[in-house]
Amino acid sequence: MNNLKKFLKESGYKFYQSYDKDNLCDWYACKRTKSKRECACNQKPVQVVVTPFIINNAEKHESVEIDITAEYNGHWWKMEAYGLSPEEVINKLNEIESALIRAWEAL
Repeated sequence: MNNLKKFLKESGYKFYQSYDKDNLCDWYACKRTKSKRECACNQKPVQVVVTPFIINNAEKHESVEIDITAEYNGHWWKMEAYGLSPEEVINKLNEIESALIRAWEAL
């Protein structure tokens, strides 16, 4: 996850403390998008949130979720890519961000 964190920092993400006790990774990262649609709740551009997970159930498992969660037209929506490896995120982050933003704007 160190390579992922370095990559996200270089890509303009900000980091926050995670308090999920089941997750051995203690951070998550966010970046505002340049979406054409703002979140109705706070009238700000939506954020892409990258949440890495390290779970140790007899063996260590790492995965990453990337999502946009925001309000539109009176409903909360969550667009998400999940079950990703850190390497997939490093190699396809721009593609995944773009797909999530397009999904958000298509609502």
